[in-house]
Amino acid sequence: MQSLLLERRYFAWGETFSSIAEQAFLIFWLCTLFSQNQNKGLAKLKYINANKVLPENLIVEIQKYVQGETLYIPKQETEYRKWGTLSGGRRLLDHRNAAIKHSFISGSSIQQLAKKYYLSTETIKKIVYSQKK
Repeated sequence: MQSLLLERRYFAWGETFSSIAEQAFLIFWLCTLFSQNQNKGLAKLKYINANKVLPENLIVEIQKYVQGETLYIPKQETEYRKWGTLSGGRRLLDHRNAAIKHSFISGSSIQQLAKKYYLSTETIKKIVYSQKK
């Protein structure tokens, strides 16, 4: 049941993992990514006392709007990173997609690829017909 929940949550675009071994691998992979992120301090929010990092006059100004609450200050847009760049998930998917495109160019059918990679035929079509390199 837990593996089905993970499948729906992380692969909502239609991919299915039919065998128990595939579901176990998926759970292992997701737990590995989570633990890597947690070890880097990425899976939890950091709390910093404003008195330690902000000048007193700025704290007084902020207290006019918010007092005794947790305040989230977002990163500047230039500091944002794309999904999966830190965990390696993006690299894994890019590698998989390149292998799918190569197999398609080499003569594999969309149905064969869908069965081999446990993806829907629509997802395979999106991968093989996309213009991304």
